[in-house]
Amino acid sequence: MEEPAIASTTMTLTPTFGTMEGFEAFRQKVRTEDRFLSLQSATMTDWWLMKFFDGARGNVDVACKMLEKTLQWRIDYAYGDLPNEDYTADYETGKLYYHRFALDGTPVLIWRISRHIADPKLSERTVRFIVWTMDKGIREGTITSRITLLVDRSSSAQQNIENLHFFRLLTSILQTHFPEMLQRIVIFPTNWLLWTVWKVVKPFLDVTVVEKVALVGPKEVTKTLETVWSGEDCPERYGGKCVDWTDDGVVGDGVESLKDSAVAVELLTGSSDDGGKKGGDGSSKGWGVGRMKKMLSHGSEKDS
Repeated sequence: MEEPAIASTTMTLTPTFGTMEGFEAFRQKVRTEDRFLSLQSATMTDWWLMKFFDGARGNVDVACKMLEKTLQWRIDYAYGDLPNEDYTADYETGKLYYHRFALDGTPVLIWRISRHIADPKLSERTVRFIVWTMDKGIREGTITSRITLLVDRSSSAQQNIENLHFFRLLTSILQTHFPEMLQRIVIFPTNWLLWTVWKVVKPFLDVTVVEKVALVGPKEVTKTLETVWSGEDCPERYGGKCVDWTDDGVVGDGVESLKDSAVAVELLTGSSDDGGKKGGDGSSKGWGVGRMKKMLSHGSEKDS
């Protein structure tokens, strides 16, 4: 079967880890062995194979195991159907979109939380929309190596924040099936509750992901975003000169409008997962940090 044509495949592939000889050995296995061919490995371009090889730090056996898991997941997830699915309504909200390129050459993917209305019943669809966005960026050549992800929490409220199931599902998919895709993640603006949640979630993330995450307070947003874009590419709402289509051409108050926004209290209280049930004293049945850790641990075991 002929490999799918995406812009990324035209690039010269060079492993970041291991050797080219090791990659060729891995590639040969994927292209000839029945265990891979039976899982539709022919749909994987060499660009994708290099991602898994680098994700395995150049270890052929580890790369094979990683790829097998993803190939089976793609079949179960109906990954091949993504190009034919319609997410126009989701895209037009302006909650997730690519905005030009960072100073390091990586495309910038922005997640504007205030543009998203969270619904526990639609968590899996929202995750699939994010996966669709990643896949579309790769197929169309927007993503040729890695991405810079900006998570903009400004002006967000409780209704915009997804629950624990959403975050667990999303991190599992991105870490396992999109290796070596992240250049950096910038989350802003922070508050005390976000820092508390981060301390709980951090141990369950791959160390290579943790190293790329920057949590930025309101006073540091301007300085930090200056390291992401040039002034011409930075949206006006962040203090730059570029008009962003999600702002409808209206210039706001710039970085001064980046208030200390909300974060999901239910991540710590569990209010969205227990249906808002009350305890005998009329109080919410809060989870607390300890219970959240247990929940995350259980989820990690289930996903592995």
